Amino acid sequence: MRRLFLLLCVFGLAVVVGCGGGGGVVGTGGGTTPATPTVSLSVPAGAAPAGVTPAVAYKTATEIPGRPTGSAFVAAAQTTPASTAFTQPVTLTFTLTSPLGASDRVDLFQVNTSGVWTNGVPGATVTISTDNTTVTAVISNFSSQGYYAVFKL
Repeated sequence: MRRLFLLLCVFGLAVVVGCGGGGGVVGTGGGTTPATPTVSLSVPAGAAPAGVTPAVAYKTATEIPGRPTGSAFVAAAQTTPASTAFTQPVTLTFTLTSPLGASDRVDLFQVNTSGVWTNGVPGATVTISTDNTTVTAVISNFSSQGYYAVFKL
C-alpha cells in the first residue's frame, strides 16, 4: 500500500511538472522540454551548472515588457534562472502559430538590465526552418532579465 501511494505521488508530480503554460523544465542531465505550440528548450547533458534547473515558458506579446520600435512581435519566452551561463550552447525553439513570409527577416532580442530590448544576442545563432514555421536560437547563457523575443525587422 505504501509503495502504491509513493508511486502515485511521483506520477502526480511528473504530471504537474510536465503540464502547464507552454514551457518546461530540464534537469542537469540534459534533455528537451516537451514540445509545445510555442517554445521548447534543449540543454545538452552537463551543460547546466550543478544545482541549476533551466526552464522556459512562452510569453505572449502582452506578457513581455514592451517591444522595440519598428518591429513586429513573432514569439517570446522567459528563461529561468536568469543570468545562467552554460558550458555548452543551449537551443530555444519557437514554434510559430503561422508561417513567416518568405522575405521576412527576424532576429533574437533580449531585455537588458535597464529593461530595454536589445537586438542581437551576443554569440547567438538564429535560423528559420525551411517551412518558415520555427525559429531556432542557439545561445550560451540566459539574459540578466531572462526574456527573449523574436521580432520581425
